[in-house]
Amino acid sequence: MHRLLRNKTKMTNQEIEDRINSVSAYLVDGCYLIKLRALLFIEFPSRYNSISLKRPKVHNDLPIPTPYAFAIQQLGAVNAADLPRERMYVPVLLEVGHRFGIPTQRSWNSNAYAEAVEYARNLGMRFSIVDLNKKSGTVWWLL
Repeated sequence: MHRLLRNKTKMTNQEIEDRINSVSAYLVDGCYLIKLRALLFIEFPSRYNSISLKRPKVHNDLPIPTPYAFAIQQLGAVNAADLPRERMYVPVLLEVGHRFGIPTQRSWNSNAYAEAVEYARNLGMRFSIVDLNKKSGTVWWLL
């Protein structure tokens, strides 16, 4: 976003940083929500029945930045068969410190998110929708 703002606007460095901080905070919230949705569909959905993890009322077709959409779509259980004992690894969220996957000091604002997406798209950022039905469970997140 920094590069896009520098190339498409005539803002000072401080103005660019301020704009990035405000817009990216909402984009990150959208990624958190979709990540939570993805984790709810993994092998152990009973883990996410606590009050802090109620399912947010968000459409499944929430657009998020394309690289994050790809990464979140790849979340899933991974079998590690080449260890002394076969194990299955599954990504999880922390038990506390968040609501709907978003840190507790922030709250979901769908209108602000839509504005942030529109603004970023106008700058040239690409967005995609995560297909939660396509689960491959790659090991990238184990790193």
